[in-house]
Amino acid sequence: MEQALTLFGNLDTPLPVADVAAMLRGATIAAEVRESSHFTGGRYIRIRENGRVHMTVERTAAGDYLVRGDADRGAELNAVARRVSGILALIGVRHRFELYADDERMVAYLDHAWPLGEGSVEG
Repeated sequence: MEQALTLFGNLDTPLPVADVAAMLRGATIAAEVRESSHFTGGRYIRIRENGRVHMTVERTAAGDYLVRGDADRGAELNAVARRVSGILALIGVRHRFELYADDERMVAYLDHAWPLGEGSVEG
């Protein structure tokens, strides 16, 4: 049986939520902007691919976004994370994604201009 994976990450960009979502949609990522239940007046991006991969990108402060994702099939989350990372890199958005197995072992690190070990991912 394939292992589930969990993704934690960050984006560092002054772009507003709607602009980031529009760029992802323009590259055929199923991204929609939704109202946040965590921040008054806040919004976040929900990414759903194949009905099995779920990611959220939530702005927590000016220029700072937290990214979380999960999927029962780790290969699917890894593939979507790689697509999203590639798109963000093309548009120059500094970011990093860490993918973890159930045993808390990091199995992948994806980034653009964010070397491994710089700062910590909240997760």
